[in-house]
Amino acid sequence: MTGASRDEPGFDPRFDPAFQPGYDPTLHGREQRPPVESNVDRSVRTAPLVEPGQPIAVEEESAAAAEPETTSRRPNVFVVALWALSAVFIGTGLYLLRFISDRLDSLNTSGGGGSSDYYLLQAYTMAAPMLIVLGLATATGTLFLFAARSQRGGR
Repeated sequence: MTGASRDEPGFDPRFDPAFQPGYDPTLHGREQRPPVESNVDRSVRTAPLVEPGQPIAVEEESAAAAEPETTSRRPNVFVVALWALSAVFIGTGLYLLRFISDRLDSLNTSGGGGSSDYYLLQAYTMAAPMLIVLGLATATGTLFLFAARSQRGGR
């Protein structure tokens, strides 16, 4: 609790004592004190009440305020990087599939090749589909990001 008052020690003067720990209605009574003024801006104007059937005066907006702002929206750098990364993943995976196919054809026609060629082809055979799937998942996630942005107002 913040500072103590003289007549009710331990109660926060900003709030009604009835809703604070240690309040006993038999000891403290049901007296309610107004809350302490806070630093809230009270400069908000309210419109006067209008009788039914009377015209309502409407303030005209300035021409500059009525026109929508034409600010240029810069794309998010991270989203652009995700699009580029997904294209690189898919392109690399497709290139590896093509490379594997060409290399297997050349090994079949030449009839040879070392053990390093075998292990390299095995690694490429496993990596190519994974890269393609990773690229497609990244592109799908980026589309999901755009869909979520459009739902909350296009920020």
